[in-house]
Amino acid sequence: LSGIRTVVWGVRDPNPKNAMGSTRWLAHKRIKVIGRVLEQECASLHEIFLTSLREKRPFVLVSTAMSLDGKITWKRDASPIRFSSAQAFARVHQLRSTVDAIAVGSRTLVIDNPRLTARPKGRGKFNDPHRIIFDADCSAVSGNAKIFDPTAGKVLVVTTAYSPLMKREELQQHGAEVIVVADDGPDRVDMKAAMKALYQR
Repeated sequence: LSGIRTVVWGVRDPNPKNAMGSTRWLAHKRIKVIGRVLEQECASLHEIFLTSLREKRPFVLVSTAMSLDGKITWKRDASPIRFSSAQAFARVHQLRSTVDAIAVGSRTLVIDNPRLTARPKGRGKFNDPHRIIFDADCSAVSGNAKIFDPTAGKVLVVTTAYSPLMKREELQQHGAEVIVVADDGPDRVDMKAAMKALYQR
């Protein structure tokens, strides 16, 4: 630390194991410490990390294509139609290549049968994100679904006690990790419980 007289930090680490420990250590070394400089800007830069530690849940990004009148499909249970431009699709896949997982609900799985992979153009090696399905009774997920592509990321099925044990075992045989959490009714996964379970992984 020879020659260092001042250290400036922006946002406090919410981890209680680290809280202010460095500041006290630096002060003991008679180094001036200035804190909370551009705190909001620094917090924005570390939003994912700070949310994860403070809320004890994953940081979630919502991605949807929507028409000008607020629709995400042309009618209920219909086959998907393309709202987005080629540039928007490219942006989505670039974003997918930077996250840990992509998640959808059971209805999206049934209607779209998506692969939930990242396919960015012009990018080198990257890790395919995990694929997460929220399905309260495991009625939507089958071994024929495109998400069971063995060359892509791991599949996690978040379900509830309403799902039959035999169906869970079938999904496990196809390579899925099945996570059972609390329900929010017979056809709904409790999302708070789901986020907590996923955070613990």
